[in-house]
Amino acid sequence: MVDRTTETRKLLKLFGITVTDYEERMRSLMDRRRQGPLPPDQEEELRHEAAQRTADLHKALREITNHVYQLQSDALMELVARAPGEPPSK
Repeated sequence: MVDRTTETRKLLKLFGITVTDYEERMRSLMDRRRQGPLPPDQEEELRHEAAQRTADLHKALREITNHVYQLQSDALMELVARAPGEPPSK
């Protein structure tokens, strides 16, 4: 099985940053909206940014989820596909 520890750490760090940035920015956007009605152009900007940040968060979640699934698949295939007594692949 290939050691993907460095890649895993990188993806987890990026995911963590994406989530915390999302939380902070969405809180800011919601606070701005609660202050009262916004002009239509600002309301549209706010909605667009919220949608874009949500899409970015979904992408990061898919990437880390796919990475974890691949790690699981590789480990299980290594264990199942190798004949008893056969040395592990490198």
